[in-house]
Amino acid sequence: MGLDHLVDKAATAWRVPDVDADRCVHSQLETATCRACLEACPRDAWVMDDDMLGIDVEACDGCGLCVPVCSEGAVLPDYHPDIRQWRGETLAFASCEYAIDHPVSGRLPCVHGIGLNELMRLRRRGVSRLIVSHGDCDACSRGRVRRLDSLVVDVNQVLSGRSLRNMMWVPLGAADWLSLYAKADDGAQPALSRRNFLRKATATAVEHAAPQVRDDETAELVPPGRGMPEASAGAPAFFVPGIDAVRCNGCDACVRICPHEAIGLTDGQDAYVLDVAACTGCRLCVDVCDQDAVHVESWGSVPSSAIVPLRTRRCTGCGAGFHEPLERLGEGSLCRICDQAGHFRNLFQVMN
Repeated sequence: MGLDHLVDKAATAWRVPDVDADRCVHSQLETATCRACLEACPRDAWVMDDDMLGIDVEACDGCGLCVPVCSEGAVLPDYHPDIRQWRGETLAFASCEYAIDHPVSGRLPCVHGIGLNELMRLRRRGVSRLIVSHGDCDACSRGRVRRLDSLVVDVNQVLSGRSLRNMMWVPLGAADWLSLYAKADDGAQPALSRRNFLRKATATAVEHAAPQVRDDETAELVPPGRGMPEASAGAPAFFVPGIDAVRCNGCDACVRICPHEAIGLTDGQDAYVLDVAACTGCRLCVDVCDQDAVHVESWGSVPSSAIVPLRTRRCTGCGAGFHEPLERLGEGSLCRICDQAGHFRNLFQVMN
């Protein structure tokens, strides 16, 4: 096997993002409507049909724009902004591959591949300034997605609503970015990730190297609102789940499907509880609800009440107990099964 062939294989492996299938909403619900990765890809590299969701490895150029749009963090990059210390502040350095023409830690295929989950991860690590260098986004096909500077503005509105310090966006030219990057202290020698190794191999030669563990590879996804102080009603929020109490039939499907317990039941099962801080905007609850009773608002406002009161009833058709929102009580006395199937029909029939 020749060196050129190994280099080609390394380049192909570098282009294709890793995917955690267990995190993908389509693994949780066959009827999930999410198409975020397909819609974000500027090269139509993502392919979906009734049987699978996959990547055309020949079309993918590793831009990483599918990473920030995945609410559950199922698309996993091997690159992150480089966190460094400078004059008592924690800075995160991120550069576009078209702005910085040689490998440095913090060099990403596209800075717009940094999304909400990554920004909040940086904030949890104490980052106060995001030092960015990028190419001409207006002339680049990758610049057609929502841009990082716009996202930072919206994130800061949510942080301000909780009296938290904003994250500053600091755009620099390549020379100034490299100069500040060189002055800042990374505090430790960073481990070489699998993808960074493949980049180096593609640029020089394929050499032996031990496998590396990706930063946060085995960690659970932390919802972006988790860990922030509670906000008063009307304050901005990343995602706001809600239930239409008139439409809801109390089936609890939304409670069972939510991967982060953003919709739950009280201990006494006398109310649904909506947790704004736990919502990632995956919309599984919306997709699973056959009553169109659940909605999720992106960049919404904290509701005045996070409780949907329930009342336990007994079905006059089958005699089983069930619960439903108080506002729905005037609609009938049948449980949802009898209401759909007709309580005079035999659900089971014994044949001689």
